[in-house]
Amino acid sequence: MRLEDIEKTDALERGPLFELYWSRMPGKFVNKHTGEAVFRNANSAGPEFTGTVREWYETCIETIYDGMRLLNNGPGAKCIVVSQDVMTIMQASVMWQPNVARAGQDRNFGSLRGVPVFVDWEDDGIYRNKARIVGKDMLSIVDVNVLDINIV
Repeated sequence: MRLEDIEKTDALERGPLFELYWSRMPGKFVNKHTGEAVFRNANSAGPEFTGTVREWYETCIETIYDGMRLLNNGPGAKCIVVSQDVMTIMQASVMWQPNVARAGQDRNFGSLRGVPVFVDWEDDGIYRNKARIVGKDMLSIVDVNVLDINIV
């Protein structure tokens, strides 16, 4: 399977069935369904993060898995298409499975849980700052939008 084959089906131009959100800013919790920031105040025991940046990036992968689970109730995931920035986050994960034999061929660099990951080198338009999960039916799509991508 190649990214070009997926693009020919017009599936990637459709709107997503679900949209999830994650913030790249370590410790900034957002509602994964709305993208709104979740704040901790003095009167509540809200979320707090005390780990490393790498550990925070694992929460991005968990959000992508949440999107894959949404598709598992239907067709299941066929592939994931990501921007360059999201690919960098994924490669830092302990869950990342590199595709050493075919690295770079067909823009496929590896997989998450056996689902191939493709990189959009243009990094604009429909893939910008997101992971787009495409269902096996080539019609179902879940977007994981990465907020605060330019914090550095």
